[in-house]
Amino acid sequence: MTFYLNVLFITLIFVIAIDVLGFWDEFSKLISRIITKGKVVKPIDIKPFSCSTCCSFWCNIIYMFIVQQFSIFNVFFIIVLAMFAPEMGSLIIMFKDWIAALINKLTPKK
Repeated sequence: MTFYLNVLFITLIFVIAIDVLGFWDEFSKLISRIITKGKVVKPIDIKPFSCSTCCSFWCNIIYMFIVQQFSIFNVFFIIVLAMFAPEMGSLIIMFKDWIAALINKLTPKK
């Protein structure tokens, strides 16, 4: 059971970092500025690191081999989680917006 929770949390970490917070976009702009000495600010797109689907899939596969939990079901579970990574990002953003709206309703108006 802890394997499945860890795989879920790894996926959520990548979804939040890449899709919600935009970590890769800012990091790639920084790399581009360093390489071109500030002239070009076009983000670099390195596929395994620039999308939450690829990143969560490969990191979870590596994790599965490290903890020696290889099975067909575990591979299937990792693929399904990776497939739903963009939807998880949308749900997290929707939940964040819902919490912000709730806080705005609860705060007194001046």
